[in-house]
Amino acid sequence: MTDLLKNLDVVQVLSLGAIGLGFFLAIFTYRLLAREQGVKEPRSNILRATYVYMGFALLLVVLGIFGRFLDKYSSYAPNSQDISLLTDAFAKKRAEFAGDRKPDQFKQGILKSKRTVSFDVDLSPGECRTVLAMVLPTNTLEMVHAIDGPGKESVSMKSSSGLNFQTGELCSGSAIATVKLTLSTPDGVTPFIVETYFSSRQIFGQEGKATNEAIVAAEMLTPIRPKGYEVNRKYFVHVFSDPTNRGVAARALAILQENGFEVRPHIEEGANMAGWQQKGNGIVAGDGDGTQERALEIKRLLKSVTPDTKLGIYANDENRDLAPMAGRTLAVFLSGR
Repeated sequence: MTDLLKNLDVVQVLSLGAIGLGFFLAIFTYRLLAREQGVKEPRSNILRATYVYMGFALLLVVLGIFGRFLDKYSSYAPNSQDISLLTDAFAKKRAEFAGDRKPDQFKQGILKSKRTVSFDVDLSPGECRTVLAMVLPTNTLEMVHAIDGPGKESVSMKSSSGLNFQTGELCSGSAIATVKLTLSTPDGVTPFIVETYFSSRQIFGQEGKATNEAIVAAEMLTPIRPKGYEVNRKYFVHVFSDPTNRGVAARALAILQENGFEVRPHIEEGANMAGWQQKGNGIVAGDGDGTQERALEIKRLLKSVTPDTKLGIYANDENRDLAPMAGRTLAVFLSGR
């Protein structure tokens, strides 16, 4: 024991606070007991003092451990690693439940056990919002809700959850309402994030009657791909126009892009058109890889832009200057002449 004490750094042990002091009192108690064992008749007053030291040492150690526990959770501040972990996990859940929608309400902070955080969601008549709340993956999140306002009886909430997140769809009826969300965690301390995202809002008439119209978040709509989109997007189209035909060229570009074609505009490049000896409007098609079929598709799409009679289809082999256009590349010529 003497050798052990010689190697102890007293200052370092005492820096532990009550735990360090309790440690030294326990050693002192041990030395008192060891010395008393050498006496033929143990002295009652020394034994009582030893027991007092022993109890006090144990009390200090217990208080020291409890104080360290309280200090850890009362002064907790999220470090960069915790925030990065939560941010990455939240982004994945946001993509899953909210898609590309941007949050219209959000709150961040520290959530402690046996304490709660409130978050109010105001719903206008007929409005639906998605809510998502999350804590660190090492913690558990609980969420309860209370509803207030004129439309509180007609509010609905469809929810789902995991160990460390809560999500749901809040929808109001024909009157405004406020949903008060209360977040809590039963274990420890953790940073949290909660956000809401606009989903839709039903339009009501002057008398409060529902109409057949609604406003929906654009990100929630599934885009309808035009017929032939998957084929068209594999082809590259050059659109040439002289200065007198800028408007027609712009409409043609928009139509082709909407239907999946990869388009490169050549506005006011009449010299290129003359160099390729192209007269009037026309589409140049290669002699392979389905470009003839795509040329017919372009002709159909551009009927509203230029008369069908002015859109001829030309193959590369008809003009040797167009030989580099072989393969999956097409050229559309738009001229005011």
